[in-house]
Amino acid sequence: MDRCFKKYFYDHPDSIGESYWQHFINASVFGTKLIMFGAAEYVHAIIPGIDLFEMFGTNSYIEIDKLKKQLKSRKIV
Repeated sequence: MDRCFKKYFYDHPDSIGESYWQHFINASVFGTKLIMFGAAEYVHAIIPGIDLFEMFGTNSYIEIDKLKKQLKSRKIV
């Protein structure tokens, strides 16, 4: 049991130089952004004249690219 617990809760966060809680927060923020971006795209799909990204002075592809770069920059140590 201890081996499974260590594998699922400590090995991965440790492999990228984070504690469990640091990883929890970073992954939660990342996931929340993805959910919000998805919701903005659903709004745009339903009403094409509304682009929430554009309202905030950006584009969806720019924000998704930023997320990709942020995720890619987290190295396995």
